[in-house]
Amino acid sequence: MAVKVRERPPGSGKWWVFVDYQGKRCAHLIPQGKRAAERAAAVLNEKLGLLRAANEQGIPLSVWSLATNGHAPEPALSGPTLKEYSKTFLEGCEARGLKYTTRRSYDGVLNTHLLPAFGTTPLGHIDRRAVKALALAKRTGGASANTVRIMLCTLSALFSSAIEDGIVQQNPALRPGRFMKMRDRKSEVTPLTHEEEVAFLEAVKKHALPYYPLFLLLLRTGCRIGEAVALQPGDLDFRGRFIEIRRNWTNGRMTTPKNHRSRRVDMSKGLADALRAHLATQELEAVTKNTTRPEWVFCNEHGRILDPDNLRHRVFYRVLEKAALRRIRIHDLRHTFCSRLIANGESLAYVRDQAGHSSIQVTVDIYGHLVPGSNKQAVDRLDEPVDKSTTGAEDATIRNQPLQIIPQENSSVLKPLILLEPAVGIEPTTC
Repeated sequence: MAVKVRERPPGSGKWWVFVDYQGKRCAHLIPQGKRAAERAAAVLNEKLGLLRAANEQGIPLSVWSLATNGHAPEPALSGPTLKEYSKTFLEGCEARGLKYTTRRSYDGVLNTHLLPAFGTTPLGHIDRRAVKALALAKRTGGASANTVRIMLCTLSALFSSAIEDGIVQQNPALRPGRFMKMRDRKSEVTPLTHEEEVAFLEAVKKHALPYYPLFLLLLRTGCRIGEAVALQPGDLDFRGRFIEIRRNWTNGRMTTPKNHRSRRVDMSKGLADALRAHLATQELEAVTKNTTRPEWVFCNEHGRILDPDNLRHRVFYRVLEKAALRRIRIHDLRHTFCSRLIANGESLAYVRDQAGHSSIQVTVDIYGHLVPGSNKQAVDRLDEPVDKSTTGAEDATIRNQPLQIIPQENSSVLKPLILLEPAVGIEPTTC
């Protein structure tokens, strides 16, 4: 048995007492602070012997009834409730390096889905069966698969934090795909075809000309919309023809790009010409109006940063209607860029670097099925007629016979009769 006093999360000012007793862990928040937690731990240490003796004699005593002489409510051995720990979890998001948008998402999911279901339930009493039942109930009630996925990911993140804090030992929401079909990233990729891309850009020139450089940038660099509107003139290098992606504008806040990493993307000649002309126009307007040039490459009529939501609804969707194109998301312009690169034979590693994916596995999961000719050469060989004089085989069972090896002429090197051909292309992983 052991009693420990810990501040969880570190620097939060919240002190917990942890007790390991008979293979179970008891955790309780002491709101009075560190000294009160140390006093409670000292009382527990003194009375653990009495507790063991009482239990051996069949007397139902608990750790907390001994520590408080029955004056404090007795918590379950499973620790704090989900509602109690969720406050600690949310307060520790920033300390763990999570973005404001992530914390906001967690807060919304907790209040909308998790607290109504498990708010008063101790963490240790939430098992995988309960998590599965909640997910199925949400899907039956009309929630989308993506909503359920986000809910389960939030719950899994909370339990992972609780495991690190020593409150629970298992994560019942880990790997929810084993009992709930998660989204298929490939199905979300709906890029424009080359003809649709040309029609879209022509419609932009005709109906929204000031936004042409922005939409061309989205199609030629694969930037996220928040990264594009956060560009400043100093991020553009026309000599080296590249763009530094340093910032991301999302939910009314300026943050770092996704995955907290800046990146450098290449700039095509056509894009470079369009951006040069765009900046020159901004400079000319500033001189005409006797004002300073805007801070942002793409700004509104007042010189402030563009609102991505306004851009979607007031410009992008209207252009799609004018061009008689199907309604897609503005993020699909990013998918169009990546798909075009792959169709042109560029490597997945290059696509990963330009798009800013966290790993090449993400690139393969999303775009691997678009690799041209990945398996066609393998199946085409099945149509070839069998030439027995070439194979030296009398029937198809030769593959089950021992490998025959003969010496080459004028050489001591052995050569196998059956040669293995190297694999061609990339085949996406399957689940």
